[in-house]
Amino acid sequence: MSTQSTSPFNWSTLQMADAIQLILYKNGIVMFEGPFRSFDEPSTQTCISDLMDGYFPSELQAKYPDGVPFKVCLSVSEVFSVNRN
Repeated sequence: MSTQSTSPFNWSTLQMADAIQLILYKNGIVMFEGPFRSFDEPSTQTCISDLMDGYFPSELQAKYPDGVPFKVCLSVSEVFSVNRN
């Protein structure tokens, strides 16, 4: 891993990775841009369980081995509907 410095002081900086959008609904989640994932699906249960236990979701570890931040949007009072406008 290498870092490049554009500072006249020869400082290196770390850049934060773009956040993954995670929207929590009353009946499931939408991660990235979709699709909707019901809380009834075992893979969704595993993902949420990992997060609730303070771990990075195992399903994302291969794609993001160093982790990535989440941008969490709470819509827990709203039921996700496929026929949304």
